[in-house]
Amino acid sequence: MSNQTPRHRFGTSLGRLKDAYEDGDVHEDDYRAVVRMCAGFDDETYVESDVGDGTIYKYDELLGVPLEELPSLEDSKSSLTLRNYTDRLRRLSTEADALLVDHDADGLSILLRKFETGEADSVKDEGITHNTVRTYQTALRTFINATDSVDVDADDIEMYAPEDTSVDEQDVFDSEDVQALRDATDNPRNRAILEMLLNTGQRLTAIRTLKVGDMDVDNGVFYLNKEYSDGLKGADEDSRKRPLLGARGPVRDWLDYHPCRDRDDFEDAYLFTATTLSATDDYGEMMSESGIRYHLDKIHEKAGVDKPSNAHNYRHFFVTNAVKNWDLDKDAVKGLIGHGADSSVMETTYSHLTMDDYIEDAEIATDLREPDEDDPVVPAACTVCDYPLPDGAKACPKCGQAYTADAKSVQDDVEDSLYEGKGEAEDDEEEEAVDKLRRLLKENPELLDEL
Repeated sequence: MSNQTPRHRFGTSLGRLKDAYEDGDVHEDDYRAVVRMCAGFDDETYVESDVGDGTIYKYDELLGVPLEELPSLEDSKSSLTLRNYTDRLRRLSTEADALLVDHDADGLSILLRKFETGEADSVKDEGITHNTVRTYQTALRTFINATDSVDVDADDIEMYAPEDTSVDEQDVFDSEDVQALRDATDNPRNRAILEMLLNTGQRLTAIRTLKVGDMDVDNGVFYLNKEYSDGLKGADEDSRKRPLLGARGPVRDWLDYHPCRDRDDFEDAYLFTATTLSATDDYGEMMSESGIRYHLDKIHEKAGVDKPSNAHNYRHFFVTNAVKNWDLDKDAVKGLIGHGADSSVMETTYSHLTMDDYIEDAEIATDLREPDEDDPVVPAACTVCDYPLPDGAKACPKCGQAYTADAKSVQDDVEDSLYEGKGEAEDDEEEEAVDKLRRLLKENPELLDEL
């Protein structure tokens, strides 16, 4: 089973720093300062690498100090953040003509400039973007604040402003795009990946790290993999539970084809893996990000959809659809995609939605356009029972499968109310009446539209 967790990757980064120090590429003072910073921010006293040899790096041994003398800084950092800091500080130290801890603010700015322009050996000739430079600036500022031996004010390190991440509405998929992408998938696994991206709004890391045991297809939900919480950017802080919506049927179909389906430990296998196992792959390794991107590129090419095929664009599609067609409030949408209530993502990345709504409302009010009843994520036929879905459907009238988050919410609320009603029934006759209503709704799910 793959050990590619953010924690293990941080261990690999720490190992690279140690190797660079032992090879003479990083001075001892810089090495010790970076390790002390990591020890201070880390809730653990050791970290294991993912290189397959079980290497364990203990901070007290790396620094040659007793365990009780390890530093402890006020705020802890995630393994993902510590990995990024370690990698960037190692590259900066390797490229520097003098110790990082001996640089003044001007010297550090000149060093950062070498990375931006491509003069540094560890970056491409064309250099790196402002957003990437910003990650180096952040690592340096954190390092300075955590290290007593650096005589520089962290505020003297210039910080580039974040680049505009707002969504171009012309890149968002429409109904024809979505249907073309569905038609272009060539196997159950790729269809399940596509539907998970279209229907859940999760980041690629969240989807590719799912295990079979994280899926509750019968109840139409899944749970973010807690083993990879460092890579989820806080998406699992409030709850790991998410609705499958229209991905339920395709995921169920893929599980029937999954190469590990006959194993006793099937639930421990990764959901998305190779379609067949190799002689050396006992469990089915997690698909790589590049592997999923490759298949998405191929699907877009076959479908003739000339819009970005990256997972972020699918996430943008999900949010746009949730706001425009499901009428979910911003807090509900932020909850589904894993942003906290205080996040400004709806006002920044998705600012186009408000203006789109204003324009659409004005055009409808002046009879320049008809209201758009088409929801691009709802398929032509139910992915669970194959029943043709009528125009404007949010759930299948035959089996009740919900395709929008607001329809799923209604189902959940009704089910909760019925359970509460049964518990409060005063006699067998009332309890039987509640059971009868539940059976009626199950046999006639279209009644939910009236609730």
